[in-house]
Amino acid sequence: MKCRSRFHLREKSQPGGCSYQGKNLMHQIFTNAVKDKLTGLYTRDILNPLFDTLSKKGRFSLLMIDIDNFKLINDCNGHIRGDKALAALAVFLKEYVKKGYIVRMGGDEFVIILPRYGKDKSIQFADELFHGINLKIFKGEPDLTLSLSAGIALYPDDCRVLERLLKKADERLYRAKRNGRNQYCMKDEEESGKPVLLGEPTRLIGREKVFLLMREKLDEVVKGKSKVLFVKGEEGVGKTFLCERFLEYVKIRGGAIKRIKPVNVPFYSSYNAIIEIVKGLFEREDGIRTFIKNKRIEYGKELLALLYPKRINEETSRRYVDYRILKSIISLIKELFFSYPFLVIFIDDFENVDTSSFSLLEHLWESSFDAPVLFLIAAREGRRYRSSNVIKNIKRNNNTSVVSLERFKERDYGNFVKAVLKGVKVNRDLIAFLFKKTEGNPLFTKELLNSIVSKRIISKKKGVWLLNKIKDVSIISDSLKTILEARIQDLNKEEKGLLTLSSVIGSYFDISYLKEIQRIEMESIIGLLRRPIEFEIIDDYGDGKFSFRLFYREMFYERIPGTEKKFLHKKVAQALERQDKKETKKLFYHYNLAGEKYKAGYIAEKICRDEVKKGNFKDAKLYVDFLLKKYDRQGTRYSSILSLAGKCYEMNGHFEKAIELYRTLSEVAPTLTPKAKLEISELYNKMGKSSLALDELLKISIDTSPISCTVLNRIALTLLRSGELKKAEEYVKKSIELSKRYRIREKEAEGYDTIGGIFLYRSEYELSEDFLMKSLRIYKDLKKSNETALVMNRLGIVKWYQGKLAEAESIIEKAVKTFRKCSMIEEENRAYTNLGILNETMGKWQTAKGYYKKSIEMAEFLKLTTLFCRNYNNLGTLLLKEGQYEDAICFLKKTINLKSKLGDGIELGSSYHNLGAAYMFLGDYKTSSYFLEKAKKLFDEKGITGMRIDNLNTLFELFIYRKEFSKAASLISNINELIDSNGTNFQKAQFYRVMARYMRTEKRLDESRKFARMSIDILNNGEEKYELGKSLLELSLTLFEEGDEGNGKKELMKSRANFKELGAERALERVTRIMKKWQKSK
Repeated sequence: MKCRSRFHLREKSQPGGCSYQGKNLMHQIFTNAVKDKLTGLYTRDILNPLFDTLSKKGRFSLLMIDIDNFKLINDCNGHIRGDKALAALAVFLKEYVKKGYIVRMGGDEFVIILPRYGKDKSIQFADELFHGINLKIFKGEPDLTLSLSAGIALYPDDCRVLERLLKKADERLYRAKRNGRNQYCMKDEEESGKPVLLGEPTRLIGREKVFLLMREKLDEVVKGKSKVLFVKGEEGVGKTFLCERFLEYVKIRGGAIKRIKPVNVPFYSSYNAIIEIVKGLFEREDGIRTFIKNKRIEYGKELLALLYPKRINEETSRRYVDYRILKSIISLIKELFFSYPFLVIFIDDFENVDTSSFSLLEHLWESSFDAPVLFLIAAREGRRYRSSNVIKNIKRNNNTSVVSLERFKERDYGNFVKAVLKGVKVNRDLIAFLFKKTEGNPLFTKELLNSIVSKRIISKKKGVWLLNKIKDVSIISDSLKTILEARIQDLNKEEKGLLTLSSVIGSYFDISYLKEIQRIEMESIIGLLRRPIEFEIIDDYGDGKFSFRLFYREMFYERIPGTEKKFLHKKVAQALERQDKKETKKLFYHYNLAGEKYKAGYIAEKICRDEVKKGNFKDAKLYVDFLLKKYDRQGTRYSSILSLAGKCYEMNGHFEKAIELYRTLSEVAPTLTPKAKLEISELYNKMGKSSLALDELLKISIDTSPISCTVLNRIALTLLRSGELKKAEEYVKKSIELSKRYRIREKEAEGYDTIGGIFLYRSEYELSEDFLMKSLRIYKDLKKSNETALVMNRLGIVKWYQGKLAEAESIIEKAVKTFRKCSMIEEENRAYTNLGILNETMGKWQTAKGYYKKSIEMAEFLKLTTLFCRNYNNLGTLLLKEGQYEDAICFLKKTINLKSKLGDGIELGSSYHNLGAAYMFLGDYKTSSYFLEKAKKLFDEKGITGMRIDNLNTLFELFIYRKEFSKAASLISNINELIDSNGTNFQKAQFYRVMARYMRTEKRLDESRKFARMSIDILNNGEEKYELGKSLLELSLTLFEEGDEGNGKKELMKSRANFKELGAERALERVTRIMKKWQKSK
């Protein structure tokens, strides 16, 4: 619907038969209303009371009216002329609305309310109104003709509420516009028996430049110069649509329009085009003779002899090509259209024009008329049409122009498809599919959309059109087949046969395959393909490569009987095997369609395993689905296929389906149950369901077998993710002990990696590094590159905590290279998260944001809930530093909502902590305290020392902001103790900065300066520029209070430089405020 800011109403007359009380009420309504200056109609104030009054008296009809192409009137003639047209239309409407009310809805929209009108009377009124407006000429400079579109809604049949009634009428109005304008509509789309999903585009999408050129030519015609304008293009590119839009513009400019309708002219006549044009000037052919005789058209006898010859031969035809025929046609046109300022003759489907007619036409449009004439000619382009050769030979001069319409480019094609689908969102895959099939041809696109909508091949989900799976359903409509069939009929039997075989090979085919199958010479095949290329049925790419255009492949393929189709597919597959063993996917396709299921299954399994090795799990899944249907549940190969299928579904993010497949594997092959349960537990961990993962692992019986090492390690990792560090340590020690007993070095390394992670969570970084290095050495000895990269990724985090940022970044980047090489997309995603954290710490915030967003995108695609939760948390933390507190809170709340469902204790506590910090910076100390205390409770339960230090530091800072100094003082000793035992240098620096603020509030300035300098000394050796900037700011504030303005300003400028480099806007604003305050006090 259009957005309306003003509503206007004018009383035309009172409905007859109103009581005195009703009339008195109406009088009061109109007396208090304010009138619009332009039209003299009443304003919006009157609409609601009028509706209330009329609705109590009974039924009424509401017509919403819009002027067609009103924007063009303003563009062509100026807004002053447009305003005058609106005023004139208001006067015109008053002539028709005898018993009712006229409402101006703003712009060029009006509403007419007709009391006591039902459906039949409303239709009668609308018919009279539209008939009258079509005959009306609105005088002015220039004179104008107007057309309307209208939507009709009835009270109380359609609705009993004003707003809904207006909306209903508005929807019907725009349906009338979509159906071609100059009409009214009083049915909803669902009430119509016609297909309602597709709309007719009204905008000149991708044709704007051509339309502007056509307008320029018309401007020259209006000035008195006759012109000829050819619009050429292949079938279906929208020549007629463009010309019809142009003719609407002509009508607004006040010109006369004559559309030449195609007539049946015998092709043995040399003047078929001239005969068609002359007959097309008349509405009815039976009145031509009478008109020419009665009006005494110059050389009328000769013209009638041409139109209705008694005998046709070349000699007779040539005799009429002379001055007399030309003068006769000019005289006829003058007589028919003498009262108009200019004339446009539109000749559509100008295809089979002959050279004789064209010669005469060139003389015609070079002739002079009483008024200028524009010959607008739409001609199909293509080797099949004679008009193409004629247009090439046009004498190009100032009076003759040719514009070419081409298929849509990809940029404009998407907009066209959206317009056809009524402006809703369209999936990119659907647009790509349509573009590939139709090559951007508008007519073919609409035909294809009509077909696939009716066959439910596309559907709308959450407001977006999506492409469904295309099975054995023909997507070519009958009308489209008719268009394309014309070209096929011109081919001979041998050409059709070769194209039929080519359609079995596929949309793209190689001439060498045809030679191999047909056993005929290459020259013969090339000769048979020559005419299909000329008729634009196939394209030649060179080097013996060809492809079908549009839907021709489907048309040839659908004609082949079922048994013959299978035989041809087998023949193609055998030829492929002889020629190229590498084309396994094509072999599978042809053997499958040939009904050779055993051979197709063997090839599918080979393809599937190859794709898994390459990491192409999406392609592998297609063949897995085929294999699952092919193999019997009791077969020996079924268990290996289930394992392969589970992996494919897992890597495509379909975790639930993968779990179902692994459970089936456990039933089919009981000996593989431990392996299946391990895979299921890993899937639950990826979904963030740690408790379910643990349940699956605990169901596996643990004995002294080597697989028990893996189970114990997995249990430890699951407990680690849940924050159960003590239990995790117990299980991993058992795993290491068992692996040493059986000398399973790989499992020993896995155990060292797990215990390294446990010590990392405990902030015991040196122990963590020792165990990770042990794991790394074993994996390198065993040449396990994948596992080596996993340990390196974790080791990089340890180095980061130790403050060795450059070393940490180098280690993780090496890991990323391995992950990419081995297609370990999940681990690559985790590494991007770690790189984001490192870059954030080093002050490269934009780079960090890029890593976080990339990781979120990958995690959402893979459905790794825990990973994108972690990155939402990281992104929220970074936005905090930038001072974008509202955006940060939004991301952190998303994280908490997701993690609360998963029950992830450690990560949930981290998000509570960050959200509390965000509210603290916003000044909402109460909410901040609530979330920080929740985080403290979780960290205390889990015994996570590093996170406890961060949390207590933030609480300490919050108490200072709230001026609760006694509570702040009570935390100092606790924080000191934790930092001395397990704190990092960065945590020490943070604590010293907050201590500097605390001491300054206590007026202990010497100690404040001391703590600030201690914080700066630690951070100067690192790369944490944001925290350094904050410490410099604390030092400058202390120096200002001490009266040392010179050094205070110096430290403040250093702080400002750090924040500016990072882009920390809120911190910069604070520094600026402090500088202004200092300068003012000075």
